[in-house]
Amino acid sequence: MTPEEITKTKTRIAKLLKMTVENGCSEDEAANAMRMAAGLAVKIGIELDAVRPAGAPKPKIVEKRKYTMMKVYESFCAEAAAVLYGVDCYAPNYGKHGWWFTGREENVELAEQTMLWLVQQVEQLYKQTLPRGLSKRDRANFRGSFKDACGKRIYHRSVRLMRDMKTNERDAQSATGSTALVVANHFETLRLEIKEFEDEKYWAPIRAAEARRQEERTQMLAAMTEPERVKFLEKEQKEREKAAAKPYKAPRTRNPKYGSGTMAGREAGDRVQLRREIGS
Repeated sequence: MTPEEITKTKTRIAKLLKMTVENGCSEDEAANAMRMAAGLAVKIGIELDAVRPAGAPKPKIVEKRKYTMMKVYESFCAEAAAVLYGVDCYAPNYGKHGWWFTGREENVELAEQTMLWLVQQVEQLYKQTLPRGLSKRDRANFRGSFKDACGKRIYHRSVRLMRDMKTNERDAQSATGSTALVVANHFETLRLEIKEFEDEKYWAPIRAAEARRQEERTQMLAAMTEPERVKFLEKEQKEREKAAAKPYKAPRTRNPKYGSGTMAGREAGDRVQLRREIGS
């Protein structure tokens, strides 16, 4: 696949992601567009990996972060998009502290576009499903529980979609033109690339710093007299025991809302058809 073909394919993916019910497409057309976009992204990655010369630099891994608080259902949409494109998504406490994607540059870009696409679909389905005549309180309960259930369902279905693509030959061939084994190996490659990036950027410096602290402690103990060493170790032990005895206060966490809109939201999540074959 030439650079020109890759550019054309990425443009096609961007157009597919804009094929939404809100933009005048039918639900089936939107579903097919979503499936085709995910399949094309996988196809690009597989073909680029196949033609990459031995010893060539690995694909660039990037991070994209947003620290704006998300709604719970938006965090589910972010997780779903990450699954579809082999991207690592971190949205702690259901997106309370924002989110960030880690992965190949083009996959991160597609994941963000898809996340926004899914959020729009949830909002549209909520407006279509909202019963009339609800009080302000009941409407708020319906809105929160509907959207959270819908987002959660979308995430679970995206997981199933990609699992099918990795294990079902018909699904893999239809979406990517490759076998299920090739698709599975491609996503494993993406996972290992992200793991290597994160290990080098975050964990390796932490391990190095810990090793330095241990070396400095060893040298300090070796320079002490025996009474000084005993006194130091006893003090250290007391501090550990004091810290262990201190009651742990878990951070306050958010949870998906459940209420009058939960069942309707779950059913609506099925209507955001990531692919037709997926049922309840």
